[in-house]
Amino acid sequence: MSTKLPPGLDQGTFDLAIKEMAAVVGSEWVFTSADDIDLYRDPYSPRRGQPDESIPSGAVAPDDLEEVQAIMRIANKHRVPIYPVSTGRNLGYGGAAPVLSGSLVLDLKRMNRIIEVNEEQAYAIVEPGVSYFDLYRYLQDNKIRLWVDFPGPGWGSPMGNALDRGIGGYRYETSIHWTQHCGLEAVLANGDLVRTGMGAMPNAKTWPVFKYGLGPDIDGLFSQSNFGVVTKMGFRMTREPQALMSGTVIISRHSDIHKAIPVLRQLIDQDILRCAFGLMSPAVEDAYKLDYPEDGPFWKLMERTEQPSDAEYDAFFTAAGKPAWTALMTFMGVEEVILAQWATVKKWLGVIDGVSFQEMPITRFPLSEEQRANTPMKIWEPSLSAFAMGTRVQGWPNASAGHIFFSPIYPMTSHDILRARFEFTHVLRRHKLRTVDANMAVLADRYGGIIMGLRLTQDAEENARVRAAYLDLVKVGAELGYAEYRTHAMFMDDVVDTFSFNNHALLRLTETLKDAIDPNGIISAGRYGVWPKYLRKS
Repeated sequence: MSTKLPPGLDQGTFDLAIKEMAAVVGSEWVFTSADDIDLYRDPYSPRRGQPDESIPSGAVAPDDLEEVQAIMRIANKHRVPIYPVSTGRNLGYGGAAPVLSGSLVLDLKRMNRIIEVNEEQAYAIVEPGVSYFDLYRYLQDNKIRLWVDFPGPGWGSPMGNALDRGIGGYRYETSIHWTQHCGLEAVLANGDLVRTGMGAMPNAKTWPVFKYGLGPDIDGLFSQSNFGVVTKMGFRMTREPQALMSGTVIISRHSDIHKAIPVLRQLIDQDILRCAFGLMSPAVEDAYKLDYPEDGPFWKLMERTEQPSDAEYDAFFTAAGKPAWTALMTFMGVEEVILAQWATVKKWLGVIDGVSFQEMPITRFPLSEEQRANTPMKIWEPSLSAFAMGTRVQGWPNASAGHIFFSPIYPMTSHDILRARFEFTHVLRRHKLRTVDANMAVLADRYGGIIMGLRLTQDAEENARVRAAYLDLVKVGAELGYAEYRTHAMFMDDVVDTFSFNNHALLRLTETLKDAIDPNGIISAGRYGVWPKYLRKS
C-alpha cells in the first residue's frame, strides 16, 4: 500500500523527515508499514474502508519531552502535519485517526510517567500516556487515599480526556474533566516549551493547586484545539470520603417530569445533590433494543410531526408497565451528611404522587481488600464496562461493530429534555437507525445532555445512513439551540459551522491565533474546525 500523504507534501520530503525522526527516537519507534498504520485507523469509523476514510501516513512514538521537541522541530522544518494522541483510545469520537488524512500520528503513550501524587494537597501531575488504570494502580499500590473521577472506559488518558473535555460522573463539579486540570506544559510547533499559570515561575510550588497565574489565562487554548502538544498536566483529585451511598428515584408517570425537574434544580442549587446523574426511561430503552425497527407503540409516537401530549406519553408508559423515569444518585462524604442529603431528596420529591425510592447500603471507607473486591458499584475504580454498549449483554438482539457519539447540551428544563428526546429520536426514526443511549438525560448543575451512541455495523450502506443521520442531528440541534460539547473528528467542521454568530467570529479569532502560534499549520490540522491557512476554505 502506498503511503497516504497530506496535500502539499511529497514522498521525498516525508521520507527525509521520517529518517530524521528515527534518528531521534530510534527506528523501532517509527511506524510506517501498512500493518502499523492499520492500528492508528479509527476502528469505529462509519467510513472505514471507504475512499474518504481518514488514514495516517504513519506514527512516531517519543519517550520524553526532549524527543517531542526534536520531532516538532523536524516536522515544522519539513511541514509534515502532526496529529498528537495520548493513548489513542478516544473511541466514539475518532480514536487515533487524524482529522486530516495523511497526517503523522504523534503517539505519546510511551510518555507514561506519573510525575507526582501529593496526597496532602490532593493532586497528581502526569504525562499523556498515563491511563486511568495506571493512576488507579499507583494510588492502590502506594495506599494513597485519593480518587479520580473516571470516564466510562478506564484505558483512556486523564490528560487526553481532559483536553477533549470528556466527562466522568460521580460529582458534577468534577464531571467535566477539563475543570479539574491545574497547570500544563506544552511544546509549540517550533519546539519551544511553555508552562502555563503558576508553572511559568521556575520551581513554583502552587502550579498544580492554583489554576491561574499572572496575566492572560491561556490554558483554554490547548483544550479541544491544535495550538500545542501537551506533555504534562496537573489534576486536582478527590480525597477518599468517609462514606458513600447510592439511591434511585423512581417516577411512575411521564408527566411528573414537569414537577420533578424544578425540585431537582433546587436540590442542586442548595448543595443537596452534588452528583451528575442520568434521568432514564426504562420502557424507552426497551423500545430501542427490542421494538425497532418494528412498529412498536413508542416508535409510532415518534413518527408524529409534533411531540405527543403528556397524556399520550402517560398512556404508553402505563401500557408498558414500567416507570417513566428513574434517576440513580450518588452521595459521598460524611455519613451523617449524606444520609441527610438522601432524606432531603426523598422529602422534596416524595410530595409527587407515585414517586418511590430505592437505596443501596452505605459503603464506609477505608475498605479492606476483601470489602473492596465484594463491594458493588465501585465508582472509584476504572473499568471497561462502557464497551458493553450495543452488545447482547445489554439485551440487543445483534451486537454492534462500534458506535459514534452525538453529544448535545440543553438547559435543564422538562420542556428541553422532552423536546431533545423527541426531535433527535425523530431523526433516527427517519433514517431507520438504532442507537444505544438516546433516551438519556444527563443532568448536572444547570444543564442537561444526551450521550447518544449511534450504532455501527459491517454494512457500508447502513453506516452511510449513520453519517447522514449525524449531519441531520447536528442541523436539528442547531435549529433547537442545542450544541454539542464535543464531537467526532469526522464532523468537526459541520459542528463548528453551527457556531456562526457574527459571521463565524469565534472561528476567525481562533484562525488568527493559529496563524500566529503555528504558522506552518503542522499541529492537528482541522481539529475542531481550525485549519491552517493553506488548507482553509476560501
